[in-house]
Amino acid sequence: MDFSVSSDIVVELLEVAINLILYTREIYPQSVFQRRKKYSIPVQMCIHPGLRSYISECVGSIRPVLEKGEVEKVIVAVLSTEGVPVEKQDPQLLRMEEALRAFCLKLSISDSLLQPLPPGCSFAVHIQVPEHVPTSLSTEPQHQEFPWVEAEKEQTEVHDPHIVPLKTLRTEVCKMQLYVEESSNKQGSND
Repeated sequence: MDFSVSSDIVVELLEVAINLILYTREIYPQSVFQRRKKYSIPVQMCIHPGLRSYISECVGSIRPVLEKGEVEKVIVAVLSTEGVPVEKQDPQLLRMEEALRAFCLKLSISDSLLQPLPPGCSFAVHIQVPEHVPTSLSTEPQHQEFPWVEAEKEQTEVHDPHIVPLKTLRTEVCKMQLYVEESSNKQGSND
């Protein structure tokens, strides 16, 4: 796994987490925050140039140590007017990074757990969405260059599937399961 990529993910998550902590704990006036979308949810991000720069520099300076795997924990401490910690928040993003790394490592060895593929396979990316989403995807200008097309049922269902569990991920931040629906007869699936 590329540690710089996983470090980028943790740094971005950390920046969002710090902004949310500052906003929800009202450490700065709510007027210096603006609603933005991150990870497909609305979050409050700082728009004050000085504070935004400070947060960015703080989390950016952590990146090299993250890439070396030398950070044990990142804590956001809330300090009193005397500079004494009155609250510590641990977003536990490093555990998330470890979990994501384990997830990717399991993906990289999943071939040994699955039947061989028939020759000449290709791939497609399918997304499962609520019924109203295909309409919005087809009408939004940013999707015109790469339009999504609704797949036919036979293009999305595996014939006579059995489930191969690869990895279960449980952290304080999220729960995910990685599994493969594998056709019982891969070699005969092109008939």
